[in-house]
This record gives sequence, structure tokens and C-alpha cells, in this order.
Amino acid sequence: MPRVVIEYVGLLPQVFELCRTQCVAPLLRAEADQLADYPPDLVALNRQAAAIAERLRHEFGAQVLILPVGSATPRGLWLSLRHRLGRQPAAIINGRRVLRNNPSLEAIRAAVAEALGRAPTP
Repeated sequence: MPRVVIEYVGLLPQVFELCRTQCVAPLLRAEADQLADYPPDLVALNRQAAAIAERLRHEFGAQVLILPVGSATPRGLWLSLRHRLGRQPAAIINGRRVLRNNPSLEAIRAAVAEALGRAPTP
């Protein structure tokens, strides 16, 4: 049973579908035509988010549950308004701690470690 839930808000629809069906890693190998209609900087942000999520799954295993949330979904809109997230990807830890503006792996790792009650690993 996961002890920390991370809601990753602001992902593209293709990323959201890949995450729900096949974890996050497939985005790193996604076909170019799937993401061709999006600006390169937005695709890069989403690839970075996918890499961070995969790294967190590798480091924390079953202790974390990562839930990708598309920003255009009802939940994504609600979370964006409730937490004033803006347009960049954001991570919400256990529904309380909000990391805005495309948080780094280190920032999310530290928040997860704090939620688990242990010191963050370097």
C-alpha cells in the first residue's frame, strides 16, 4: 500500500493515456507523430516529467503512487484552480504539499522523503 500519493498535474493527453495504461516510461519512447502537434518546449517538459516520475518509481517503489493528471481533465482543472498551479507541470504530494512550476527531481524527492518521515537521499 503506497504511503505517498503524488498527483502530477499538467501532462499532455498522450502522456496521460500512456501513464494510465503502461506506466510513464513509454513516453520516453513515444512515436514522434503522437506529439508532433505540440510545441517542442511543451513536449520537452512532458518528457522531463515522465523521466522524473520513472526515477521516483525506481527509487521509492511501492511506497509511492504517481497519478498523472491531464490539465484539461475535470480533476486537472479543479486542482489547478484550487492550488493556483498555472501552466507549468506541478506535483501535489498527499493532497497537501504543492510543488509548482515544473518541480525538479530533487524537490519532489525531498518532499516524498519528508512525507515518508525519512531524510532525503542525495
